[in-house]
Order: sequence, then structure tokens, then C-alpha cells
Amino acid sequence: MKRRRGPAKKPSALEALQGYPGKGRRNDQEPQPPALSDLSPPPDLSEAARAIWAVDAPIAHAMGTLTVADVRELALACREQAWGDHFAAVADAEMFTVKGKPRRRPSPAIWVASKLWSTASTRRARLGFNPSDRTRIKVSTSDADRDPLEAAREKLRQARAHLRPA
Repeated sequence: MKRRRGPAKKPSALEALQGYPGKGRRNDQEPQPPALSDLSPPPDLSEAARAIWAVDAPIAHAMGTLTVADVRELALACREQAWGDHFAAVADAEMFTVKGKPRRRPSPAIWVASKLWSTASTRRARLGFNPSDRTRIKVSTSDADRDPLEAAREKLRQARAHLRPA
């Protein structure tokens, strides 16, 4: 699979909200995976990652952002969070410094924990766990929950289609 150039594409929900300002066509056939019904963690998670899954999965499911296609993403976020917590405990045990020949230096476990927490946070952001990330996600569970602006646009499209000569 070849890599794409340039910035990442905006989510479809954000484009719909902005009214498709660009010249590109929108994807009317974007796949919509079904919601996840079984919230049990994947079997390959460690106990620490399972504990994080037990907290995060119900939250993502309640927000409507956890689908069958997102299980691996959340599992990786839970695993990275658990590993980050482990390395932070290692750094605490070393009192944040390691003895070196010229002088004491910061424990490498601090850097590792920081990187793991950062990647876990990025993965969790894709599922809407941070307030600023939730502003970019639009989830519709039924027609009653639809955006009023989008509903008005749909009515306008239907009226225009009705007025067009055949």
C-alpha cells in the first residue's frame, strides 16, 4: 500500500458540517462498520491492559465511537497505556536517575513512558476520548439525532429534485 502525501483527509462528518467547501467529490459509499455488541477485551491483552479496557470500552461504546473496526485501535491504546504505566513505575523505583560514569542521568524509563503515553493518547483521540477531539466527531444513532442543519439541507435537496423536469 503506498503512502499518501499531504495532510490527512478531514472526517466525512466534518466535511458535511462545513458544506463540502472543496472541489473534490465526497464519498457516498464510505463504509460504516456496525457498533460493537460484545465489550469483552481481546484475549491477547495483559491484565493491566484489560483493566484499562474495562474503563475505556464502555465510555467509547456509550459515545458511539467503538465499532467492530475499532477494537484493535482501542486494544493498542490500552496496551500502550499499560506499558507506559509500567515504565513509569520502573522510573519511580530508580528514583528517576540512573548511575553513570560521569554523573547521574535521567532514567530512560521516563522517556519510554512518555512516548507510550503519547501514542496511547493519539489512538484514544481517534475514538473521541479528549474534549477537543470530540468536537471533530459526529455520531448519529437515529434520524431523531440528526443535525438540524443537515436535515434542512436534505429537505432542500429533495425539494430541488422534485422541481427538476424529468
